Amino acid sequence: MKKTRSDPVKKITTLIFDWGGVFTTGKFTQCILEVLASRRKITISEVYADFDRVLMKMARGALSFSQFVRTINTTFGWNYTPTQMSNAFYHAIRPYPPMISLIQRFKKKYRLIMLSDNDPMTVKNIRMHHPTMLAPFDQTFFSFQVNYTKPDKRFFKHVLAKTKSTVQECVFIDDKQKNVDAAKELGINGIQYTSIGKFKKDLKKLGVIT
Repeated sequence: MKKTRSDPVKKITTLIFDWGGVFTTGKFTQCILEVLASRRKITISEVYADFDRVLMKMARGALSFSQFVRTINTTFGWNYTPTQMSNAFYHAIRPYPPMISLIQRFKKKYRLIMLSDNDPMTVKNIRMHHPTMLAPFDQTFFSFQVNYTKPDKRFFKHVLAKTKSTVQECVFIDDKQKNVDAAKELGINGIQYTSIGKFKKDLKKLGVIT
């Protein structure tokens, strides 16, 4: 029987995870703005798009954290200090314990990789305050280090090359469908994460043991 595109063509050995929205709850940009809004009056819906645009520049490595703070203050007429902004980034991380616990079960059976659009301050906070999020991973790749953000296929190709992985043996998990679609276009098995129950079922279809 001819295999369909959804059929696994090779045993899965490598699970590649996004971070935000998978190991955390809430949209990270929204969470940062909610923390900032607790210090001053901010209409989040009005500033969200521009704030997120500058945040993604930092995630691509185009801005340092201090440059990010200066740009944000100039853009919105704010006066947050780097310490206040760093504190907002820290409190915006909202871990999702069930997923953090589940990934421990994969450690002995699969190679675990993190591929995340992320900035240096957030990664610093994760490593310092939430080490259990990263502990199971064999390798981590953050966008600010490679100057690519998803769904840029160069980011996926970089990770495949550095981990010496074939597309057939990998599964990429992300909460955003556009990123999953980009991975699939390269031949990588993809799962959009929406809930932990559905995630387990989707893994089972690919022959991944949970």
